Amino acid sequence: MINKKFIYISIFSFSWALKIFFNKIALSKGVNPVAFIAQAVFVSVLILTFYTLIKNKSEIKRLSIDVYKGLFFAGFFLGMGYVIGLYGLKYSTSINYSFAIKSSIIFTPLLAILVLKEKIDKNRLLLVIAFIIGIYLIVSGGKFILPRASDLLTLIAAFCFSCVVIVQKILTKKANSTIIAWGRTFFALPVFIFLAFFLKVNITKIVFPELVFTVGFLVAVMAISINKSINISTATYVSMMSMIVPVLNVILGSIFLNETINIFQILGGSLVIFSGIQVRKSNI
Repeated sequence: MINKKFIYISIFSFSWALKIFFNKIALSKGVNPVAFIAQAVFVSVLILTFYTLIKNKSEIKRLSIDVYKGLFFAGFFLGMGYVIGLYGLKYSTSINYSFAIKSSIIFTPLLAILVLKEKIDKNRLLLVIAFIIGIYLIVSGGKFILPRASDLLTLIAAFCFSCVVIVQKILTKKANSTIIAWGRTFFALPVFIFLAFFLKVNITKIVFPELVFTVGFLVAVMAISINKSINISTATYVSMMSMIVPVLNVILGSIFLNETINIFQILGGSLVIFSGIQVRKSNI
């Protein structure tokens, strides 16, 4: 029998890894983070709007005020996470960023316990610890390091993304996953518009349209797949199973971006993969 939640989170994870990869390429070419992500998300909103009108046109008109409030908060955290995360990625490698951004593995379960009242057991706690050790080995390369400014920015972005997951989980009881995917992305746009106005950034000039459309498409795929996954699984499962993202970025970064990796980082990646397999086998 096909495990739908595993398929959805796999699609989300591969899309996220590719988005990080193409984001890094765009940043290496000198794009402004605010302008680039605003343009990419605008493309994704167009795609999601078309998709939503086909799938759930009638339901949009019946959304309650509470749902719109939830979508606004999800969009706010998503927009802030995207912008702050891009600045973190700008001053880091895609490999380091992809593992640091998955510190959401810590934030999401904690928020899920506090807000969603999800239970924490011994096995889940041990897996979280294993994930953390794996992340540290890859980020540090086996050395003791203090967090850099880029790491702190990425941690803040990870917290924002964890908040998005929690809000989305709450909304799954009130709205269709397609509607949530569209709404959270749509309400991220005001964040970019405000930041562009405040920072005096021109978001209307597209420098690399092929990268903008590629990232925009990936953002749309991520929005749909993660909401379908959250709809049928726990927030903790989504956070843990998407740990394949940094492993994929190790491969992409090493081959295409000339980013280096040592034996400790390989060991850390192996630990992450092993822990992910255990999550897959467990009923989390």
